[in-house]
Amino acid sequence: MAIPVCLPESTKKDVNVDITELPSTTPNDVVNHEPAASVTAGTNVSAAISEPFQQVVEPQPVPPPGLPLGVQRNWVWFYWQMVFRMVFYPWMGYRVSGSEQFNNSEGGLILSNHQSMLDPLLLPLAFGRPVTYLARSTLFEKRFLGAFLRKVYVVPIDRDAARAGSLREMQRRLEQGFLVGIFPEGTRSVDGEMGPLKPGFLALMRRGKVPVYPAGIAGAHLALPRGKLMLRPRRVRVVFGKPILPEEIAAYSKQQDAELIELVRQRIAACAQAAEAWRRGGPAPEGPL
Repeated sequence: MAIPVCLPESTKKDVNVDITELPSTTPNDVVNHEPAASVTAGTNVSAAISEPFQQVVEPQPVPPPGLPLGVQRNWVWFYWQMVFRMVFYPWMGYRVSGSEQFNNSEGGLILSNHQSMLDPLLLPLAFGRPVTYLARSTLFEKRFLGAFLRKVYVVPIDRDAARAGSLREMQRRLEQGFLVGIFPEGTRSVDGEMGPLKPGFLALMRRGKVPVYPAGIAGAHLALPRGKLMLRPRRVRVVFGKPILPEEIAAYSKQQDAELIELVRQRIAACAQAAEAWRRGGPAPEGPL
């Protein structure tokens, strides 16, 4: 934004000063400066105006362009989340427990069981922030579907090629404050029972250095069974457990990957069992598991 600065009559001209080039400050950033004196003819106006701002706190880093802060939703995400809420809450009696424990000022990794194609929609319903997922790269080859997936923060992954690029992108999003969702089973369950976990999530779990939230979904395989396209009115419950903190993860060496996987499996299974008991008419869990 340019501000016209009128100099004394002797200069016979106006000078436009572009204040966008000045460092951003807050009142607490400026240290021991008196108000600037009047600007006289022949003075470097930019230097005169910027002089009081020389001793300032270093500016905060700005997120890379193209990705919003993880606590924000774009209009595509917001619109479809509202649509799914209007469908899932009354149609499937959707209820969630444990979402209140999430810290909106930091990223987090969500590890959940996988019952249905509905699962990526069910986990984020209770949040006012986006959740980003991985999806096979072939889905992005379709023009409109690919554009939509990118708008809702989905990251492509090529199952037949190196996954380092996708892993780095997901790690970057965690650092920016996103919630990242992963289904460690790698595929949907046929009967709703939890299958073995594949170890691919461990690298992101270790490098992300963020809380890891176990989650359990119950009833999604009945609402939309594998191979079916018609949504059925079945009760669905989602339970989030207490996070596994970065220092807990760091206590497991790489030689203890099997033990760490078993810990995650047990935590997810406990959430899934609580969600199933709740779905069958039992009480809602009292606080995170």
